[in-house]
Amino acid sequence: GAGGPPAQRAVNSASSHLSLEQVGLLLDELRRRSGGAAPLLVLPKVYLTARLVPNHTQPRVVPSKERAAYSAAEAAIAKRLRGSEHVWAVPDGSNDDWYWMLAN
Repeated sequence: GAGGPPAQRAVNSASSHLSLEQVGLLLDELRRRSGGAAPLLVLPKVYLTARLVPNHTQPRVVPSKERAAYSAAEAAIAKRLRGSEHVWAVPDGSNDDWYWMLAN
């Protein structure tokens, strides 16, 4: 859709970090609006496997001291998403935009 993937809007503008809590709320709302159909989520694998919230998909670029730890709620959401067949976790080195375009 126009303006990029909806989950991109779940970036907290104050911290520039992706909020998995906001992503979880967005997915729940999309599921509710679609009558229970699960939306497809496409995002870099690092967001589901990292212990620290990356604000860039290449951790080497952003020192760990500049990243925050996931909250317990975000860790639970990441675990739920890792087990979902409706999540495309884009491998390291891949561009998630290509996967998003393929899905559209």
